[in-house]
Amino acid sequence: MMPTPPLLLMRHGKSDWSQDIADIDRPLKPRGRAASTAVADWLGRTSLIPSSILTSPAARTLQTAQIVQNRLQLPTCTVQTDARIYGASDEMLRRVLAEFTTRNASTSRPGPLLLVGHNPGLEQLLQWLDPSQRPASDGKLMPTGTLAVLDGKAPLSELVRGWGHTRALVRPRSLRAPI
Repeated sequence: MMPTPPLLLMRHGKSDWSQDIADIDRPLKPRGRAASTAVADWLGRTSLIPSSILTSPAARTLQTAQIVQNRLQLPTCTVQTDARIYGASDEMLRRVLAEFTTRNASTSRPGPLLLVGHNPGLEQLLQWLDPSQRPASDGKLMPTGTLAVLDGKAPLSELVRGWGHTRALVRPRSLRAPI
């Protein structure tokens, strides 16, 4: 049996609050674009190239996913949106992951799946998958732009509490000079 590819969880980059628009339409700030680029470049350097990217349809998550896609030169069909990810609880995110994995089992290239989403659901999902994860001294586990790399004990279709171990928790500030 082949080992389970890592699961990549990424919170969208910093969003732009300068306009009075619906939350779902809020784009990335330049700082958010820079953070997403830094994380995408880190993925490339470490050869953690997603075979699929699953994202919320919110502008900031879709932009984050597209930055990763473009920096890693992934095919357009790699990015798929699921409206349920926007504002999702960790339980809903688990359901989305399981359904995506089952639906794409025969057609997906083996490789990491990148889920781009929002807090608090993403942090809660990370803590459910790896209960050893705790917020840093600043009180945040996954600030904007953060990437978690999880190695699983079973296929994604078999998610259970404690499913994985966090191999890396990459904060954009650790990759570049602050903007």
